[in-house]
Parts: sequence; structure tokens; C-alpha cells
Amino acid sequence: MRGGVWSSCCSLRTSVTAYRDGMDWSRQVEECASGARDAFTGFDVPSLIAMSHRDRVSLLKIDIEGAEAVVFSSPDLDWLSKVDNIAIELHDDSELGDATSIFLKAIEGCGFALSRSGELTICRR
Repeated sequence: MRGGVWSSCCSLRTSVTAYRDGMDWSRQVEECASGARDAFTGFDVPSLIAMSHRDRVSLLKIDIEGAEAVVFSSPDLDWLSKVDNIAIELHDDSELGDATSIFLKAIEGCGFALSRSGELTICRR
């Protein structure tokens, strides 16, 4: 599947602006007009869960180079109740926003216990 994760279903493209070391593993995406050159599908998390044909997500692993700030800024975060564990790399140095504060606000009151493992923030129910 060629696509990216975003706060809504939309068109995305790889950003031309270099992020961090500018290597392939540190590329960011940005929203673009439908039909734009090099556009691909952006999926919101509820759509991805629906496509999985499952009721729950055992482990949601997220390392999306700052786009987690966009995903967790969505006004619709009801899908978090379907997620048992999250392993997320938070990027606070992105133009997309302060991912740590956005993420912590989003999961507040969801019943996750937090810990750290290297670059990852681990959230367990």
C-alpha cells in the first residue's frame, strides 16, 4: 500500500524541504491538492483500522517524522479507545508542531501508562 498517515483522508506528497539529515528515512510529508504531481493517499487512523477488518489494535507503532503532531491534533480521537499499546517516536523539532505536548494532551485520560525505551515513548493499558 502506498500511502501516509495524516489527520484526515487527503492527498499527500513528500516534502521537498530537508528534515534533519535529509536522508530517505527522515523525509516528511505534506498535504497537497488532489491530483498534484507525486501525490499519494493520506489515511486517517480510523480508516486504517477499518481497512484492517479488526476491532482493536494490539500495538500501534508510529515513526512518521513529525506528522504525529498532525495525527494527534485531530478533533476526532475516539479511535484511541481501540488501541491497547502505542510505541511512538515523537519529533519536537518539526515545522508540524510540538509532537510531545500534542500527543500527551491527546492521550490524557485514556488510561495509558507511559514509559521510555530509547527514542520511543511506550504507552500501555
